[in-house]
Amino acid sequence: MTKTKLPEKIDQWISEMGFFKKEIPKQGLLYSAVIELAPQKYIEIKIPESQPDRLDVTAALKLHPNHLSLLRSMPNDKKKEFWYRVRRDVNLLPVSFILLPPGKPVTEVDGVGVAHIMYEDGLTKTSFAYAIDAVNRAMFSIILNLEHFLGPAPSGSSAPSQDFV
Repeated sequence: MTKTKLPEKIDQWISEMGFFKKEIPKQGLLYSAVIELAPQKYIEIKIPESQPDRLDVTAALKLHPNHLSLLRSMPNDKKKEFWYRVRRDVNLLPVSFILLPPGKPVTEVDGVGVAHIMYEDGLTKTSFAYAIDAVNRAMFSIILNLEHFLGPAPSGSSAPSQDFV
């Protein structure tokens, strides 16, 4: 597959998998599309202009204000323990994890992101589907941790959001 064909191949696979897709042009990206796995469950597929042979499958979750309030009111040792557990669970999956916004202290975190990065030389439809599944499972794991430690957020608000996509 040539570099110019990669976006076309990704579009074909997304269509074959039956996902709704919306292309979202972004500066610095050769390709950027958001797929909806289920209502309010979004994953972004990106190809950076600077690395046209790289494919990033990503998702982000903006924390609900109730969860943010509970996290910010926790003692620092409990807060660190919570984020340790989230990272530990996500680390069992083939994804990278980041607190959002990047570079902020734990006390100022208002979201999380995960990514699975692949390169064209090893890319198949199966590996692409695996990356989507890994990112989806990581987001689900994060939501489970949030609900376990902080309780459920109001209906419909703890799903991944396009705010960070």
